[in-house]
Amino acid sequence: MNLQGFGQPANQDKNPNSLTLLQLKNANSLLNTNPDSALLLFQEIIEIYEEAEDTVKVVKCHIGMADVFKNKGQYSLAYDHLWEGLILAKQKSNILLQSEINADISVLYSIFEKYEMSIEYLQLALAQAKALVERKEVNACHTTSLYYSMAVQYRKAKDFSKAMVYLDSCRTIGVKHGKNPLNNTAYVNTEKGIVSLYLNDLKEAEYYLSEAEQYFAKNNNAFQVIVYNFLGNLYLKKEQSTLAIHAFQKALQLMNIFHTHEDYRIDVLQHLSFLYEKENQTMLALESLKEANAISDSLFNIKSVYNNRLFQIKDKYRETLSQKNLQLNEQERVIEKNELLRTRLFIVIGFLLFTILLTIFLFYLKYKIRKMKMEQLQYEMKIQADRERAEEIMEIKSKELTANTLLFIEKEQTITELMEVIKEEAPASYTKVSSKVSQGNTDMWDRFNTLFVEVDTDFYRRLRRKFPELSPTELKHCALIKLKFNTKEMAQLLNISLNSVQISRHRIRKKMGLERNENLSNYIGDL
Repeated sequence: MNLQGFGQPANQDKNPNSLTLLQLKNANSLLNTNPDSALLLFQEIIEIYEEAEDTVKVVKCHIGMADVFKNKGQYSLAYDHLWEGLILAKQKSNILLQSEINADISVLYSIFEKYEMSIEYLQLALAQAKALVERKEVNACHTTSLYYSMAVQYRKAKDFSKAMVYLDSCRTIGVKHGKNPLNNTAYVNTEKGIVSLYLNDLKEAEYYLSEAEQYFAKNNNAFQVIVYNFLGNLYLKKEQSTLAIHAFQKALQLMNIFHTHEDYRIDVLQHLSFLYEKENQTMLALESLKEANAISDSLFNIKSVYNNRLFQIKDKYRETLSQKNLQLNEQERVIEKNELLRTRLFIVIGFLLFTILLTIFLFYLKYKIRKMKMEQLQYEMKIQADRERAEEIMEIKSKELTANTLLFIEKEQTITELMEVIKEEAPASYTKVSSKVSQGNTDMWDRFNTLFVEVDTDFYRRLRRKFPELSPTELKHCALIKLKFNTKEMAQLLNISLNSVQISRHRIRKKMGLERNENLSNYIGDL
């Protein structure tokens, strides 16, 4: 997280190429105002620094690009750039850059609500920064942004007392060292306002958030998205619906302008849907809720994949260490070969010395065999753990699929009731709304079918191979039967009558050749 105006390094790197250095500064300055332009600049100048073998500047470009991708919601690319930068920073033993990257990795863990890991990385970053302060390589204000990040993570973890302690540390360090820039105060005030909001101190929250709003609006900073989101929550708690709607609309507008902080979009849309419904703006409420649900559906899959990546992001770093270990092992093998040659020379000294050396060698060989067995056992345990993890992921997806389908059924019931109201109160709009609802049902089935195929990729193939005469509609019914939906739920989901569902089940039983005493649900579930 780049907070301009928080502590600056005491020693700045010098680049003889002043034009490229200016481009790097421009790219960093565009991070919060025009992230797309910043990304293009980083991509252009990183090639120049790589050719010049300026590793420090290459790492800074990786950090900048990771920040852009993180704000755009492309977390996988953000991971790649941060770990590439961390490897290079470790190779150069650059503690300052390692501290910055560890702080950014903490933010990525926070996105997936892994607050314990997030705080662990922040503590590592803070320890590195303090070591640099003690060696007078950076000034003490450099730790301010890390204290701020600590406050944010403890607030997200609902530990508000620790969050306030770290926010006070931010202000204390700035005052102590005579450096307390306005944007430092603006970020800290924003966070104090958010914490006050969670603690239901609405007067305090409004004071801090309003001050932050003025600063970031004046400086056209993308952080306005976060400020307006929590201002909306504040007005929502104060039951000031008009102001809340305006704040949430402003947050959406700024997301579209800056293309950043997309992780707040779902909450903003859900709050708007609630407020529109409260204000009897039914169509706006439905549109906002539909958009939020669409993002939520896709976000579940994205986070499931990326959550798996989260526990594997050290792979690149481990691969580098593995290569180094291979080199060390090769050197050890050369040494062992020389030892063997020397041993052969020592054989002529006497049989006793030979026996001793032979005994040592046998013990060494036994140790190697034991080590190989341990490694084999660890490998088998890892394979088993990976298999169990995959099964757990599939189980979660299956539960999510069933839950989403049940939610859809509940939503259908609500929409049916709304349609009856519209039919009576606004018959002129009924046909148009009915058409949109029907299209929404089609889209929902397509999403259901996509998720179902992810959960059981071979189900349809097995059915078609064993019962080729089943129609596409009957295949849909089989999928719902496998998920244990009853006749009423199937009728609601497929928008058909109970009698139609029962007729379809009878035809399926007939095509499968089931006897009267055989249970259709159990038979399909065992396929």
